[in-house]
Amino acid sequence: MEEELICGACNMVFHSSELLGKHTAGKAEDKAASSQTDGAAVRNLTDEHERQLALIHAHNQQLEQQRDLAQQVSVLSEQSNATHLESLLMELREQEERNEETLQQPADQPDPGKNKKMHHDNYELISSVAGPLSTQIALQQAYVQSGGSDPVIVAQMIDLQAQAQSLETNQPAASTKARKKLKPRQRCPSLELLVLEQENQRLEEEILRIQLAREAGFVVFFDLVLGLDASLKALRLVAAVYSEGLQVGPPTPLPPVQCLRGVSLPYSHSLTHGNCALLSVKQPAPIQPSPSLCLVVEVQAASHLDVYNQEVFKMASCGWIQLELFDQYNQVVGNMELCVRLVNGRDGDVQTLAKPDPT
Repeated sequence: MEEELICGACNMVFHSSELLGKHTAGKAEDKAASSQTDGAAVRNLTDEHERQLALIHAHNQQLEQQRDLAQQVSVLSEQSNATHLESLLMELREQEERNEETLQQPADQPDPGKNKKMHHDNYELISSVAGPLSTQIALQQAYVQSGGSDPVIVAQMIDLQAQAQSLETNQPAASTKARKKLKPRQRCPSLELLVLEQENQRLEEEILRIQLAREAGFVVFFDLVLGLDASLKALRLVAAVYSEGLQVGPPTPLPPVQCLRGVSLPYSHSLTHGNCALLSVKQPAPIQPSPSLCLVVEVQAASHLDVYNQEVFKMASCGWIQLELFDQYNQVVGNMELCVRLVNGRDGDVQTLAKPDPT
């Protein structure tokens, strides 16, 4: 009977020593292969861990550099802002000191000889800096170009312009007269300068107010229509504003009104007698004035009303007209009236003999 052999590693039973030797040799080879595989995996994990640590270290260094740069930039910006504010404050202080010296200079010189010198210098101040005359002319032009048309303000501008011109013209004579004869309570020219400056300030505020009011737009008043045919019973206008050929907002149909029998009006001498329509309607246009704006008005009329003369039937278009509103200076285009005649071709020779009478 063969002796049974047992493997100490796995408790397997073998009947010969050769089989046990082969089994033991295979186990050793498997252990060596597995140990080699485990060593390679450990080395790979170690290398990957080292690479991750290197990347994390480099990223941390980059973040620290960015933080340092941000701190430096913030410090530089604070220093530059502080320097700029200090320079502005210094300029404002210097300007304030110069203004105080200018205002206190006439009151701090009671000596007559010095008063003469101050009197002459103040007149030179009035004639310098482009002169009050040119200043008044510029203010008047700016006021008119901004759309100002108040006759009171225009008259005040003309008076100021005349005063400035007289000051510039009579400056040598006034200086000579002041040297020869100096009154103790003579009006100081600096007061006249202050009065002119205050008036200029008021005019500038008025011009600014007009410029701000221009942004509110304009209003079109439709008063009446004259020379209507006697067969027309009701009339309506449809108005629209255009800018460079493009419509600004939807058309506005005005309320229809009934036509009235023609009345004798002082300003209808150039129109044929006929019915009229009293509109008394206004259309606001919140648009800033511009030479590209124009007003297109369509006339719609009806020949029939209901039995109560209320409802309008078959309102049809009778014509339209385009009106230019503002010139190149954004001022209202007006003060012109165009009278035309449209007659039958066979009556052209007869109408040629008619002479227009503007009276």
